[in-house]
Amino acid sequence: MEEVGTMNSDYIDVRDLKKLEGKEIYLSPTGNNARGSLKSKITVASVIKVARVFITIKMKGYRSEEKLRISGRHEGGINLDCGYNSGYIMYDSIEKLEERKEILSLSRNISDEFRYQSDYSKLDLETLKKLQNY
Repeated sequence: MEEVGTMNSDYIDVRDLKKLEGKEIYLSPTGNNARGSLKSKITVASVIKVARVFITIKMKGYRSEEKLRISGRHEGGINLDCGYNSGYIMYDSIEKLEERKEILSLSRNISDEFRYQSDYSKLDLETLKKLQNY
């Protein structure tokens, strides 16, 4: 898959998103979409059209197209807003989505392991300095 130039920066350039027209994207549900038992899975969709504010997609297994608002960046992908408290985070490759899932999992594990000040005594000084400089 062709790399989209600004997928990793904070600025969304619609011209770069236009390169995704006709290609597959991967959607991770957010908000109310993530709470539903059927919609909590990763969805594969095809990009039909990219406009200045909206993106039109067709999800696999659905008959109709869906028009979503491009509303910013979130968790390494592009946030697509369905309105209210629901939407998707769009990734242009499954590898980026899997990498983000692994980052979130590791972050949760680290925060669980080091919840209290006394937990940091498990680490040596050098490791703590590396964490601080990260």
